[in-house]
Amino acid sequence: MLTSSLVLDPQISYSGLLADCGDDLDAHAYLETTKECLYAHFCAKYDKPLLAPTAPIASTFAMNSSPQKVDFTSHYRNLPQAFTDEVQEYFKLPRENFDTCDPLKWWAGWRSQFPNLSHFAQDILSIPGKFATDFLFGCLIMFLSLPHSNQDLLLL
Repeated sequence: MLTSSLVLDPQISYSGLLADCGDDLDAHAYLETTKECLYAHFCAKYDKPLLAPTAPIASTFAMNSSPQKVDFTSHYRNLPQAFTDEVQEYFKLPRENFDTCDPLKWWAGWRSQFPNLSHFAQDILSIPGKFATDFLFGCLIMFLSLPHSNQDLLLL
């Protein structure tokens, strides 16, 4: 959950975490697994297909013998939109400035570009701090129990 929230934080993002992994293959594998789990959860719970546009209904009623009005541009407005993978599009964006970006406001601003992912990100990023602290402590205990070559980093 913690890594998921970091991946969805535009200040840190997947690219920032990937850079932090450096040559650590275990950290890289963990990040990729987290990314896959995040994507699977998003697809299962949040990703909603775009509704197919409906064709306009032309009225056949003519008042006072006037010609029937037809909206000839409706065809272009109602063309199906190309499917976009919101998660993959988000991963292409550059990281935001850590000092000036508020992640929740950032996601609210990108809601039109990422309608489903912004909802998911706001849910993840809004988890109360107490839960996050308990979760971090649990992750730290798990981390310390793993045979890992970078445990010396904790001493810094």
